[in-house]
Amino acid sequence: RDPVTVAMSVGSLTATLRSAFSDEVDPVEVGPECSRRWAEAITRALRSRDRGCAPAEQFLDLYYDDLVADPLGVVRKVYSHFDLAFPEGLDERIGAFLRQHPKDRFGKHRYNLEQFGMNREEEMQRYAAYRERFRL
Repeated sequence: RDPVTVAMSVGSLTATLRSAFSDEVDPVEVGPECSRRWAEAITRALRSRDRGCAPAEQFLDLYYDDLVADPLGVVRKVYSHFDLAFPEGLDERIGAFLRQHPKDRFGKHRYNLEQFGMNREEEMQRYAAYRERFRL
C-alpha cells in the first residue's frame, strides 16, 4: 500500500485515539509525527530484512490493491508461497465474511494530507526509497 496513504491513515487513527484521552488533539502535530515514526519503522524493517534477519523465502510481498481486488486469490497465494495446504472450505468462509463485511460499509473515511499538516511532496520524498523498491 502506498506509504503516504498509510501515514495519513495512521495519523487519522492516532488523532482519534488520542481524542479519547485528551480534550486537545492537534492533527497538524499528529500527522508529521506519525509519518516520521512510520518511515523510521519501514526503514528499520527493510534494513533488517536486507541484512538477512530471515531467509528471503520467508517473505512474501503483497500489494494492497491486489488484496482489495482479489482477497481470496491473495490468500491462496500466501498458502502456496509458504507451501501450506489450503484448508477445505476456507474459500467459502472468506466469501461469506466478505459479503457480511463489505468495504466501506460504515461509509468512506475521508481525510487529506493538509488537515494533518503534511505536504505531499515532502511525504513522497520521505517514502521515495520504499515506493521505488515496491514500484508504487
